[in-house]
Amino acid sequence: MRHIQALAVIFLSAATCAVFADPEGGKFCEASKFTKAVCKKKGCCEWDENKCWYTDGWNGGTCDGEVGGGEVLLPGLVGWSNGKVVWSNPPTAWGKKLCHKVTTVYGAAVCVTAKAWKKRSKCDHIVNVYYQLLDNDADGIPDDPGVLAELVNGGYLLIVPHTEGGEIGEVPGMGEAQVSTAEEAVINSCDAPTNRGATNDRSTWPSKVGTSSTGCTNERDATFEEILHLITTAAGKLYPAIWGGTFKSQAGKAIDTANGDCGWGFTKNYKDPSGDTCTGQYAYSDKTCKLDCVVVEGIYWAVASYVGALYTLDFAKGIKKEWLMATPDDGMPVLPAQVTNAKSLQSSTLYAMVSDTTSDGHAWLPHVMTDGRYQGDPEGGSPVTPPPIGAPAKNPIVAPTKPPVGPPVVSPTACPAGKKKGEQFCEQSGFTQAECTEKCCCAWEEDGCWFDNFSKCNEEEGCTKKEGKVKYTLLIKGEKKKFSCKSLENKPENKQKKICKKKITKKTSPFQKCPCVCNV
Repeated sequence: MRHIQALAVIFLSAATCAVFADPEGGKFCEASKFTKAVCKKKGCCEWDENKCWYTDGWNGGTCDGEVGGGEVLLPGLVGWSNGKVVWSNPPTAWGKKLCHKVTTVYGAAVCVTAKAWKKRSKCDHIVNVYYQLLDNDADGIPDDPGVLAELVNGGYLLIVPHTEGGEIGEVPGMGEAQVSTAEEAVINSCDAPTNRGATNDRSTWPSKVGTSSTGCTNERDATFEEILHLITTAAGKLYPAIWGGTFKSQAGKAIDTANGDCGWGFTKNYKDPSGDTCTGQYAYSDKTCKLDCVVVEGIYWAVASYVGALYTLDFAKGIKKEWLMATPDDGMPVLPAQVTNAKSLQSSTLYAMVSDTTSDGHAWLPHVMTDGRYQGDPEGGSPVTPPPIGAPAKNPIVAPTKPPVGPPVVSPTACPAGKKKGEQFCEQSGFTQAECTEKCCCAWEEDGCWFDNFSKCNEEEGCTKKEGKVKYTLLIKGEKKKFSCKSLENKPENKQKKICKKKITKKTSPFQKCPCVCNV
C-alpha cells in the first residue's frame, strides 16, 4: 500500500477506550502515536515523559473529547488570491519548529514543514486538493458548511511534512491532525480519470483502464486519501448515525457487510479477500487499525471507487488484498479480472451512500475525482467564517478584509536586490495581506507586511530544479562567466549586487525570474 498506515500517524486511532484492561489499554494508548494534545483527551490515557501511556486503574467507558476539541487556528488568514494559494508565516505563538509556512482552505488550517516547503509545487497541489474536496463543484461555496464549521472551529490541522515519519508536532489550540506528505503527493496521477484520457463522463472510464501510454503518473495520489480521512472524521462527528466510526453507523454496517468473513488485523483473524479463503471485498491486515480506523478507511475506498480513482488495471491489482470493489458501476468490466470476490461498488450498499452527494449528511462527499487544479474562486481569497454547527445555511459569511493603510501604492512586481531595499519594499509599501504574500521576499505576520528573505524567490514558478541548472553568461571585467540561479542565490549580498548590475546575455530566459534578488 502507498498510503500512510491508516490513522496511526493520523492521530485518530480508536475512537474510545472501551472496556480495556491492561495490556489492551496499553496497546491503545502506547501504540497509537497520539500527540500530547490528543492523548490528554483520551480518558484512559495520560502523557508522561514525552509519550502517551495507559492510565492505571481505568474502569472502561467512553473517553471525552474524541473529535475536534480545538479552536480556530488561523482566524482571518487569507488562503487564496488571484487563482493561487496564499502562504504566510505561522503565528509567532506557534514558533517555527513544526510549521514553516501556513495557509487556510476556507478557514481550515494547513501547516507545511521546512523540508516539505522545498517541494513548493507539491505543497500547492495538496492545498488545491483540499479546496477541491471542500468545494467539489467549484462554485466558490463549500459543499457542506456544517462539516467546514467542525474543521475550522474544532481546530483540525492538516500537517504536510516531507516524508512519512517526518517532522510531527502540535500547535496551540490544535484539535485533530492529519498528515499528508509532500513525498506521496503525486501531480498528474492516473487516479484522476481526466489525467488518463477519460472524462468525468463515467461511460468513458472502461476504455481507459490501461494507463501505460496515457502520460499520467502510474501512482495513486495519497493526498486525496489523507485529506478525505480528515474530512470524514469531521463528518463522523457531525453525522454520527451515518458516518460514525462503529459498525452501528450506516457506513459501519455497510463496511462490516463488505468484510464478510475476511476479518481484520486488529481482531487477529484477517484473511486475504483475493485469496479465495473468505467471501468479503474489504479487509485490512494492519493490527494497529482499530474499529473506527477500518470504518474511515472503508469510507475512503468506497468514495475513491465511486469517483473512478481506482479503476485502472494496475491500481485494482495493487489493492486487491484489501479492496475488491475498484470497479465503480454495474455494467463495467470488473477489475481485477479472475478474482472470485471482486465485484462492482454498485452491487454493495456502500454505493448508495457515497453516490448521494446532495442529501443532508452527504453533501460533503465528492462526486468528481480531484486533480490538484482547483477552478473555484473562494470569494477572492477571503477566509470564510463558518456558521455554527448544524446551521442549515448554504451560503458562507465572508469575513471582511482590511483595506490598505494610506494611499494606493503602485509597486514593482519583483523584489529589489539587497536586504535594505527589500525591507523598504515590503514594510513601507502599504501592501494588503494578499499583495504581501505574493511577493517572494515578503511575509505577512502580526497584521503587517515584513521583509522575510530571498530563499522563497528561488522556489517561485520559473525556477524549478531544471531552471536552476540553466547557466547564464555574464560579462565581468571582459571575461565571460556562467552562473546558475542557485549559485547566484548562494553568493554574498554584495556579490549579488555587483553581478546583477552587469549586462546579462540571455540564454533561455531573463535572469530576473530566478531569483528576484537579481531584479534587472
